[in-house]
Amino acid sequence: MAGAFPTDIHSFESAEDALRLVEQDIPGNVPDVTFLDLNMPLMSGW
Repeated sequence: MAGAFPTDIHSFESAEDALRLVEQDIPGNVPDVTFLDLNMPLMSGW
């Protein structure tokens, strides 16, 4: 099953930076999987 593993992985220090990437209207920019920290500084996952 070639291509089954991600080739483009992003890591962010802040939730705002991650949201900025997702909010851009670029085809294919929405991640298939998102791991998050519910207690990130400045923005809560709750």
